Amino acid sequence: MGSRARTWGGAYLLGVVLSVVLAGFFGMMGGMVEMTLSEMGVVAGLLGIAPFMVLGCGQVVLRCVFMMFRRLFVVLDGFLGHVISS
Repeated sequence: MGSRARTWGGAYLLGVVLSVVLAGFFGMMGGMVEMTLSEMGVVAGLLGIAPFMVLGCGQVVLRCVFMMFRRLFVVLDGFLGHVISS
């Protein structure tokens, strides 16, 4: 009886997950609108800009990572400097 309950529980969980996914999909499809060709051109232009925006964000992230490492080295230098001198 225990394994049967687990099987039905798994089937129930699968049904719930599937219904949530399908409800989200059909809810999104209901909100879709038709686009004119000029609007499609705007979307294509925005997609062309996206890689440059990602590169810019990558530079900011890299700069922050280097700044955190620099701060870590300052803290470690201060800690190890006190340990070595005493």
